[in-house]
Amino acid sequence: MYDNRTLILCNSAFQLLTAIQLRRTLFAQRPVDLLLSDHLTGAEHICENLRQCNVFGNVVYIRTKRRNFKTRWAETCHDLCLIRKLKSQLGLYHTFCIANISVFSILFTRFYQHPMPEVALYEDGFVTYCQCFEHFDKASFPARLLLPKGVLEYAKNIYLFNPQLLEWKRTTIQPISIPKLNPADASLVELLNKVFNYTPQANPYNRPFIFLEESFAADNFKVNDIDLVEQIANIVGRDNLIIKLHPRSTLNRFAPLGYTTGMNTSVPWELVLLNSHMTDSVLISISSSAMLQPYLLLDMPVRSISLLGLLSQKPGNMQGELGIFMQSLFLKYNDICFSPQNLNELATCLHTLSEK
Repeated sequence: MYDNRTLILCNSAFQLLTAIQLRRTLFAQRPVDLLLSDHLTGAEHICENLRQCNVFGNVVYIRTKRRNFKTRWAETCHDLCLIRKLKSQLGLYHTFCIANISVFSILFTRFYQHPMPEVALYEDGFVTYCQCFEHFDKASFPARLLLPKGVLEYAKNIYLFNPQLLEWKRTTIQPISIPKLNPADASLVELLNKVFNYTPQANPYNRPFIFLEESFAADNFKVNDIDLVEQIANIVGRDNLIIKLHPRSTLNRFAPLGYTTGMNTSVPWELVLLNSHMTDSVLISISSSAMLQPYLLLDMPVRSISLLGLLSQKPGNMQGELGIFMQSLFLKYNDICFSPQNLNELATCLHTLSEK
């Protein structure tokens, strides 16, 4: 039906990187088009790069980022008009592939064509593996009225880099393994560099310790991450530490304190890893999945330290199922990811890792 045509909806750099890997591997023998939204900074320029590289068939830039509509109904009407325009432009499909469940993805699934196509999900980071992802399907009004069953009721497959980690109770969706990214695959690295307009360089994070900032400040969660960074710097030395800012950070909180920070936040962390040798560095963060990405996506044994146990107060998004899931991951991979529970354990861990 429709020659197995597939349409992938992307909203972030990680989603696009995953979509490209799907296109090159599991979807290599089918026609695949891509929608890239303005949720990704620079998406319009990236679309042009994708067209020049001939990764997908049709590549379309769309504006779905929340706009200043007076009512949710007005925003819904705008989205429905966009969906109707896309159908006229692109035609019908056998499969829709989406990574995150949103009002737009629900409207798109429900109203793009009739009968509805097959729905497939693909990885959007570690949150996809957690049971809390199933709750996202209970979308807010009015999408809940338009697609009462939710997207997951229509999904048949979910594409994951590590399907063995999936915690869902739902058994009607088949997990399918995506081949991992291979740093030795020169054609893949070259393609991704062109798509994201990244110029390979010497390791931009060439320090023994790399602190990965998370989105807590951008999301208005109060955490004592700066205090913890100061503690780390006192132990390992400020010159041995570099800060990787979160892509959504609008304020560099660390530079005024004298820390060296990586400034190019538009480049996906996975792409930096593919172009750099980081097995001699130690990644440090509170709960960022980026600590385990080298190992779980690229099979790179990069050591890491989770500071989640040292927080004076856990942020809201780490107090529920997601926080429990991330802690379970750190414990599962405790041969490369260490989880100190107090400052003495942190100091011991830092000294031990610096000697290896």
